[in-house]
Amino acid sequence: MLVARLAQLEQCGSILHRKTKESCKILDNKKEITWKGMAFQIDSVQRDLCLAISDQLDIDELEVLVLLRTYLESEHHSIGMLEHKKSLKSDGFDEFLDAFYVFFFEEQLAVIRCVSALLRIAEDAHNELFDIATSVLDKFADTKLAQRCLKWFEEETSKPLPSNVASDTHYAMLWVRQGLERQLALLEVAFLLYYGRVPPCAAFTADVLECAHRTQFGQRQANASIFDSDAYEKCQCIRDLLVFLAVECLNLEAALDVVPEGVSASEDPALAPFASDIDALNRSIAQLEMAASNVAYSPLLLGFALVLRRLEEAGTHSTLDPRLAAAVDVMDNGPPIWRRLVQGAFDPSMELYGMLRALVSSPLLGTGTRTLGASNLSALAYRAVFKGLLLTITDLVHPEYFTDIDTLVDLWCCTFRAKADDVPDGIAALCTQFWTQDIQYPTRASLLSLARRRFPASFRPLVLLMQALSGTMPGSSSPETAMAVIDFLAHVSSVALTLPKIAASLAPWQTIDELEAPSVTYQLRSDMQISSTRVILPAGTRGVLVSPPGEVPAIVLWQPVEPISAWHILHDALLARVSTPSRRLDAFEGGDGPWSLSPDWSNCTASLDIEVAGLFTDVLQAEDSIGETLLSHLGEHEGLVSAALGLVRAALTSSPLGVRRLCHGYRLLMALLPHRSNEIWQWIRSTNILIGSPGIVPLSDVESPHSALLAHEKNTGTFTGTLCLLDLLYALLEQTQSSQFIDPPQLVQVKASVLARSFAWVATDIWNDHRNWTYNDNSTWMQISLKCMRLFSAVLGDPCLNPLKKPDTPLHMDAVRPLHEVVERVLGEGATSLTLAPMLVALGTGHARIDALYRSGHAFAARLLERLVETCLSTTSMLVTRSQRSHLLTTLFVSAAPDARGTLASVILAYIPAAVPPSLATAAAHLVTDIVRAPDVAALRLAGHLGSTNQVEDVVGLLLDVLENSFADTSLRVALWQMFSAFVSSQPALATLLLTGAHLAHDHAYKPSDSSALKRTALQLAVDSLVLTEDLWTVCPELLDAVLGFMTEAWEHAVAHPIVFGALRKQPEFWDRLDRIICKKVPVPLLDSSDLLFEHVQNEEATQYAFQLECQARALRIMELDLCTLKMPRQSSGSSCCIRVLEALCSDENRFIEILHHAMQTMPMAVPRSVEQHAGSLARDIPWPILRHAPRRDDYDRQRIYGPYYIYHLPSVLLRSQTTTSADVEELASCVGLTWSIVDAQAKRARAWTDCLGGVMAHLLAQAEAQGSAKYEALQRSLSRTVTHIGPLALAEDRSHVVLLLAVLVGASYLNLNKETLSQLCPLVAQLCEYPAYKLPSFASQSVRTPLVQLMLTVSSACHRQNVSEPALSSILSYAMEALVQLDSLIPFLDAPVDEAARAAEADLDVLIAFLRTCMTTETSVPKSTWLTPMRETCIIPAAASILRCAPLTPEHNGAGAPRTHIRFFMPVLRLIEALSAQPVACELVVQAGVVRALCTTALSALLEQGALDPVLPSGDPHPLHVTWLLMLRTVVRLVENLGLESRAYLVDADVQAFVNMYALQIRRSFLFSPLTQPSPVEIGQLHEVCMILRLFRSMWMAKAQGAISSDSPMSRARRMPLGEYFLQDIPLLLQQIAYVYNHPKELLTMLGLTNHAGAPTESLSKFAQQTVKEALALLLGLLWDISGADAILTFDKEDWPMLPAVIQPSMHVAPHAPASFGTLLQLASGLTEDTKHDQDVCGLLEQCVGLCVTQAMVWDQGPVPIYANECVQVGRDQARAELEAGLGRDIDAAIQTASNAIRNPWWDVLRAFHERCTRPRSSYK
Repeated sequence: MLVARLAQLEQCGSILHRKTKESCKILDNKKEITWKGMAFQIDSVQRDLCLAISDQLDIDELEVLVLLRTYLESEHHSIGMLEHKKSLKSDGFDEFLDAFYVFFFEEQLAVIRCVSALLRIAEDAHNELFDIATSVLDKFADTKLAQRCLKWFEEETSKPLPSNVASDTHYAMLWVRQGLERQLALLEVAFLLYYGRVPPCAAFTADVLECAHRTQFGQRQANASIFDSDAYEKCQCIRDLLVFLAVECLNLEAALDVVPEGVSASEDPALAPFASDIDALNRSIAQLEMAASNVAYSPLLLGFALVLRRLEEAGTHSTLDPRLAAAVDVMDNGPPIWRRLVQGAFDPSMELYGMLRALVSSPLLGTGTRTLGASNLSALAYRAVFKGLLLTITDLVHPEYFTDIDTLVDLWCCTFRAKADDVPDGIAALCTQFWTQDIQYPTRASLLSLARRRFPASFRPLVLLMQALSGTMPGSSSPETAMAVIDFLAHVSSVALTLPKIAASLAPWQTIDELEAPSVTYQLRSDMQISSTRVILPAGTRGVLVSPPGEVPAIVLWQPVEPISAWHILHDALLARVSTPSRRLDAFEGGDGPWSLSPDWSNCTASLDIEVAGLFTDVLQAEDSIGETLLSHLGEHEGLVSAALGLVRAALTSSPLGVRRLCHGYRLLMALLPHRSNEIWQWIRSTNILIGSPGIVPLSDVESPHSALLAHEKNTGTFTGTLCLLDLLYALLEQTQSSQFIDPPQLVQVKASVLARSFAWVATDIWNDHRNWTYNDNSTWMQISLKCMRLFSAVLGDPCLNPLKKPDTPLHMDAVRPLHEVVERVLGEGATSLTLAPMLVALGTGHARIDALYRSGHAFAARLLERLVETCLSTTSMLVTRSQRSHLLTTLFVSAAPDARGTLASVILAYIPAAVPPSLATAAAHLVTDIVRAPDVAALRLAGHLGSTNQVEDVVGLLLDVLENSFADTSLRVALWQMFSAFVSSQPALATLLLTGAHLAHDHAYKPSDSSALKRTALQLAVDSLVLTEDLWTVCPELLDAVLGFMTEAWEHAVAHPIVFGALRKQPEFWDRLDRIICKKVPVPLLDSSDLLFEHVQNEEATQYAFQLECQARALRIMELDLCTLKMPRQSSGSSCCIRVLEALCSDENRFIEILHHAMQTMPMAVPRSVEQHAGSLARDIPWPILRHAPRRDDYDRQRIYGPYYIYHLPSVLLRSQTTTSADVEELASCVGLTWSIVDAQAKRARAWTDCLGGVMAHLLAQAEAQGSAKYEALQRSLSRTVTHIGPLALAEDRSHVVLLLAVLVGASYLNLNKETLSQLCPLVAQLCEYPAYKLPSFASQSVRTPLVQLMLTVSSACHRQNVSEPALSSILSYAMEALVQLDSLIPFLDAPVDEAARAAEADLDVLIAFLRTCMTTETSVPKSTWLTPMRETCIIPAAASILRCAPLTPEHNGAGAPRTHIRFFMPVLRLIEALSAQPVACELVVQAGVVRALCTTALSALLEQGALDPVLPSGDPHPLHVTWLLMLRTVVRLVENLGLESRAYLVDADVQAFVNMYALQIRRSFLFSPLTQPSPVEIGQLHEVCMILRLFRSMWMAKAQGAISSDSPMSRARRMPLGEYFLQDIPLLLQQIAYVYNHPKELLTMLGLTNHAGAPTESLSKFAQQTVKEALALLLGLLWDISGADAILTFDKEDWPMLPAVIQPSMHVAPHAPASFGTLLQLASGLTEDTKHDQDVCGLLEQCVGLCVTQAMVWDQGPVPIYANECVQVGRDQARAELEAGLGRDIDAAIQTASNAIRNPWWDVLRAFHERCTRPRSSYK
């Protein structure tokens, strides 16, 4: 890209082509223009714009066209928005022109600044773009470019405004600013070229001087007449930059070095440029001679003086070239030229110091200035050049000769120390350079040596120089230079002291005479204490008078034998100055204060104590170890805490309030806090200094405490003290956090209470109100907001400061509750709109305001606002996601934005594509994601709060532009993909737009080409991104994971957009890419070491590995989701690319086994757990469990992101690292996070394989089956072989996912599990059951229970199907019985709320029971003792009975208002009982356990007692409870049927009778079954219930029938059964209904609603219904046969027949609502006779039906009548005889004959003979 623009970079300062007549004609009436090989489409609107802009700028129209198109693309503007504004005089056009001009000028500047940026990058070998920048610069960055830049600069100064611009003030100022900024940018390029790229050049130096002369150092400007103040400031910067450029060309750094002997001028690096170009030297000297009184020349005179002095020195070592010597020769035999230059520089008229101060104060040396219109990234280079100029002064003139030493000291301070509001980047490097290099040269360090020699008599210079050279200031520390300062002051060889006025006889000194002594010499007669200090000079110390003789007071330079420490003097003097008299130490007896030590204390009373405190602060805060070194050096009498508090008290009580002194006191407290925390807390706990007021804390704050500091600063509009106080509060908070678990809880509570009071004051007096204050600097409110946000978010974001609302909260956490509650009321759950308003104001600022600050040159304020907005975004995200309850912010998110148009949501979304730092845009994307995913906001529809549909399209289009830009920040693109995923999951309107490009799904469905609102969709971008899979996989798998995450979420909603996804499903390239992803083999980033505790995990490698595995898991999920969109497996077709890919994979046996084997080989969890234990043992003071992140909620949980932060909240961990270094703790925590990242990613991929194969296997099998049996069998074989290869992996530790996979594969290959495979699989399953990690647990824990029981069931079913006897099945069953023995572990679930654990336990119990039932079959050959012995010897059955009694009625799901249609654990337990009831050997165990009685007291009992249980729900779905009722009936029936004969009757009398009586109403509902008359449709469940009820009565009758005698009436017989009387009463009507539906099968299907459907399921239901009716008919006829005494009638004499009345109605009349009659039986016999032709199973029914008709007719006719028979009996007899007379006998004979013809059976002969015998004497009745 840069190489393609090489020509543009090389001509970065050239002016665009001027407008010509030829270029104007090119645009006429053309629709396409070709320019430099590129074709452009142009319309009338663009043409008019180009011509108008060309006229304004006087630029070639083609150049304008290119610029215009670039502007429209880069600024996301549309040319169409001007189409309705055809007039070029409209307001809209003027606005467009304004924006375009700004863009045009910035574009011109950007080219120049791009060259500057390349030059800076080429200076940093560690920069990732170093090689690129160097290779590009090599092609054009040379001295010629510097000369061109100088030429372009001079042209720019002389270029007047175009006439059409000069008349417009608005545009004129824009042009002026642009011209000045171009000049600065061009000079910067030239400066950087000579600063680090091209060697010094004498000719260019002369060119610069001549240019400076012609332009008067840039002050001679063609447009100066219209300059404003901002333009004049820029003009001054041009002057300064010209000076810096000229000085840099002199190479002063080389000129300051010692001239090596024997080196000629041409070989010397500093002199070679001039020695090789003497003419240039002459030109330069000539320019300097014309300096006159232009003060800008004064620094250059010094610089040339140094070079020329070096030339003179070089001449002493070697002979100079004659021409070179002549150039510097003087004609008047006066001082050499270099001395004259020095004298000229120091001439008062040249104002050297003033010029130097102007240079060091220039905006060029600051990074936070607005004057330059952009961030000044070359500030450090300019400062380094000025440092060389500063050192030149003392190299040329010794400091002792300066009359104004303080000015020189101040210049040093400004050079080595940044301004308070500036960013001190790199300045510490200058200090390091001084301490490591410059100090070795006496001339460079002469000022510092002089200041130390005059100390402490001259106190201030040394303090200021040390503070500057410490390299440390707020926000920046330099341990190396701070340590140098400590060493320098700790060993002072002399002290300059004023002699106090004291009598000579009493003085501790005496004068001595010394030969050759330059001055008066003193010697101490006794020890002398330095005034106001504890430092003592020992007797014998000598000193020299250094002040002029006779001057009072006299100053003596004492030179002790042993060096003394200046730190002690500084410390004691400060303490003496700020301490109250009562607190002064008695050691300060000498003198009356520090002013007796130095006049500086009296002359600078307002600042010297501040400066000393500042020096201590800077050194203390450089590094904790350095601070501790200094405090140890000060000794046991150290009292800096007292000094700091004294500063604060003095400032707060002074009038006016001393803000500067207060700030230094606060900062000194902060610096001392890591070392003297307890002492500081002891002092401040009872004072008001934390709210900016003097005095002590009152016993109770009735009102909000008054702050003297805040009141003062509100009046002044400057809030320096308030900002510093907020910093102190943050430091105190950090100290509380770091010592929270080390200090006693009582002390922690004291600290928290102190902070709580201060935080409450901050919240009420600062946070809520600070936006309404008046500020001198408008950026101050941003700083206050930022610091308040830092305080609040630090509390809310620290897990240890959030005490749990539980009684077992740790004491150390409970102690901070007061502080937590205060902050919760501000931003947390107790927040209100008022307390949230400042944060909302910051969030609603908008990127336009940030951009405006940058454009106006307020770069510092713009960056500050960016930090504030980013902090508010991050804090809001934390507040929204920290709780499961909805936060007020989720509501305010869609409200109107403060101070901005639109909603807050639209403002925040606009940050993402805006020109803001990527971290801010990323935070905005995260917040939007968190809001739409927040709890209780399901109804939020974001699209409705973003404006019109066009506005929504614009927003989405801009966001898609960010994603499409491959150069955009990776983290931002990841966050944006995640945000889109959240939109797809929760925002239907935005989801449709992102996936289809249309606003409604049906729009795209019908008009996919015309209705698209977007040029491309997010789905298309995601698919296109997969083209770069290989690159993303290696370089940025996190981004690939985000893309696949979006596609996964999109596939979740594929059904809603069938056309879009239908097309994508048919793209083979897409699925092939996914196939390549899932098949990649990723090596584990861990060494094969036995000592896993000390395993070294590479951060980047492990994180990358985890995301790569996540990508594979997502790709598998997409495949699973794609096939799940198919309604039925059979609908899979060869056109499905996904099926094709998976089928090919599964069919390739070896490859499939290898991939699965690799995926299932996961690391055991013991590895990360051991790493955690190791971390805990090394850092015992850290509360690791509390700092551990909660389990990941979902894919949008950013707390749990793979990498070093995966497990622990690392900032809070580092805060609490006391016994170990932060680096060690960070490494430990990171190692834990990385190891768990690997383990969890492996587990997720393994689970994804299992889920995918489990979800798609039915489709794969259906596809293979459709391709033929060979393909199907091949797939089955592949799966079965995979089982045998993968299975052993499950025996390793923590491989539960392998068990899951085995369950899936075994289930899929079920039909291919032959004897050989089962012989391997069954022992494996037995081993799994035996393996400790997989031993079947109790049902209270899940573990691998689900897949294991599924595997057991599948294997046993296969053995049953194959009729294979596997010995291992007995072992498996034994382990299953061990689980069943713990059946009582389900009891705690009975009272628990509905949860997934309970559901899983119930499902697994169901599968386990199914496995047990399979093993009970004879085909498996499992010995009965395997299951029967545990049943007998344990409490399994009693526990089951207990569960049946106690199981609660619950909803089947957790939805609101869900009906209670499920009895927890009831069905699985009842199936177990039913299976045992089917086994005669176990029936007695069931009965003894009281199961039948338990069934009388279930959760279903109340409903059954009322007879209110319907077979279907009101919705029409089958009623789950009705199915339960049927199983209850079957269980009771099986018990009665299978129990021993001797016990059956007892069971019926003891238990079953109670069961039947209790549920009588429900049972009688079946008696009254009437499908022909009931209003609702007939249900299969209803038929089943009738059948089961009949079977129950049949079994009860069989149990009780032994006591019946032949003459018992039907009623007597029926009464032997519970409900027998009702049964006999209702059974004739039931027979009528059953006979009818049997004879009318088609009508039955109509009643069941099965006639309008087709397909296998309906056919099977129809067969089941008909079979159920047939079974019910058989049971009913059998019961009627027995109860009616048909056997007795056929075999006994008439006297022994059952008494009347008979059961069947004695009538031929047949009606649906009437009881069964003879006609019913004959019709039924006719139908049964017909059915015998195709169903031999009905023969018995036919025999019973005809026999029943015969016997009932005969008993009505000839049976005995009871003595007390009522009239109805006689009526019935008469009616029967009438029917016989009318032909009933003939009909019966015909039925017998027909039946005998259909079925050859002796029965018919018997029946015919009986009928004939009974009908012969009929004549006697007439």
